Amino acid sequence: MPGTGKTILSQSVVNNLNLRLLKIKGNFEITEIINLIKLFKIEAVILDDFEYNDKTDTFLELLEVLNKNIKLTIAILNNDESLSPALLRPGRFDRQIEVNLPDVNGRYKILKLHSKNKPISKNVDLKDLH
Repeated sequence: MPGTGKTILSQSVVNNLNLRLLKIKGNFEITEIINLIKLFKIEAVILDDFEYNDKTDTFLELLEVLNKNIKLTIAILNNDESLSPALLRPGRFDRQIEVNLPDVNGRYKILKLHSKNKPISKNVDLKDLH
């Protein structure tokens, strides 16, 4: 579900582990990712707005590279119905964490975080924007 803070949560996990991160949003060229991982000795990969295409063998090649070279891989989905059972096999993505919509207080904290150092009128109260 969009707007739940999945990306921020994922980046926080990687930052707390002090890992070299490659973040990819949306569609991506698999061979390019593989080259970047090897070239920059990437330790963590976040696939944001991830969509799995099981029609290509290059995705399986990417999974092999991730398993051999990466300490942490996070795939962010907005719709878990598009998640193929093939991705949940041992050695692939072994955990699913559902991030639900935040409550009013959670939305306030997200707005506060994203509005930090942004020009906002003094007439705007973030607590009223829910």
